[in-house]
Amino acid sequence: MTDIALIETENWCRASLQRLRRALLLRFYAGSLLSASDRRLLDWVIYSTFCDCQYADVDSEARRLLNEARAGIGLFGRPPSRLEGT
Repeated sequence: MTDIALIETENWCRASLQRLRRALLLRFYAGSLLSASDRRLLDWVIYSTFCDCQYADVDSEARRLLNEARAGIGLFGRPPSRLEGT
C-alpha cells in the first residue's frame, strides 16, 4: 500500500470513529428530547456507522465506544449534580 493510500485509510478509519462517537453522544445526551422517529433514525445512523467501523477494521474501538455508552462511563458519564448554594 502506498503512503498516500495508507494515510487515506487511516483518515477514513478516524473519521468513522468520530462519526460514531458524535452519534452516540447525541443519542446519550439528547435522546430524551428527540421524537420516537428521530431516535430510530439516530439508532440507524449509529448502526450504519458501526458497520463502517467494522469494514474499516476498527471494530474493537467502536465496540469500546458502544460499551461505554451502554454503561454510562467515559465520555458518556453523567456529571455529578451540583448542590444548590455551593
